[in-house]
Amino acid sequence: PPLVAVAGAKGGVGATSVAVNVAMSLAGLGQRVALVDVDFCRADIALYCGLSPRYTTGDLLAGRNELHEILVAGPGGVQIAAGRWASADVIESRPATQHRLIDQLRRLGGHVDVVLIDIGCDVGPAAQQYWQAADRILLVTTSHQVAVMDAYAAVKVAGTQCANPSIDLVFNQLSDSDDAHALFQRIQQSSQRFLGLSLGFAGSIPNDPQVNEAIRMRLPVMAHASDCPSVTAFDAIATHLCERSGTTASVAA
Repeated sequence: PPLVAVAGAKGGVGATSVAVNVAMSLAGLGQRVALVDVDFCRADIALYCGLSPRYTTGDLLAGRNELHEILVAGPGGVQIAAGRWASADVIESRPATQHRLIDQLRRLGGHVDVVLIDIGCDVGPAAQQYWQAADRILLVTTSHQVAVMDAYAAVKVAGTQCANPSIDLVFNQLSDSDDAHALFQRIQQSSQRFLGLSLGFAGSIPNDPQVNEAIRMRLPVMAHASDCPSVTAFDAIATHLCERSGTTASVAA
């Protein structure tokens, strides 16, 4: 299945929220979805989904379990491989260990249509392996100046480490006065001029109080308030992913 890495330009931009809710939206569109947490600095997918799994991706990387033993049913029918907060030795574990997880993700084709990998905002050696393995990268940022600058820096890392990376920008937590397309053009023009990379625009998500309310309830907003503005935005991003990945959205949510 196609591997879609969901990365944050910096901490606090909401990459995990985007990963969880886009995964649910994809499932609502008829896709069989696996959501995998390898953000060992902020392994929060289980928390967002109200799960308390017995095993995590940390157990797989340590050689104690296989992927099929870790995956559990999450909201909306999404299959979830939860992560765990880990020490530096796990975060920067050997390349062969990371490749073992990536190889098992590649073998899920008979069971899922798309795999979303939450890699957090880390750009270290371990995270770079997931950038390199991904067929598409969703890079999440906000309108804040530092986040925009960090998004460009992350694009630069991807361009250095990956061959012909396919990067789509997602702008999260936007206020009514923010212009997502203007923000995208700002990063896109710099990327084309200085890095020779063309980026995609996956969509934008408004600053929606329902998202934080859902997090407090340990629910994705897709399961908490189906008619709020952020849900419409996540559905649009999921549709964009289907189109760019060549998969088919067969069932309306």
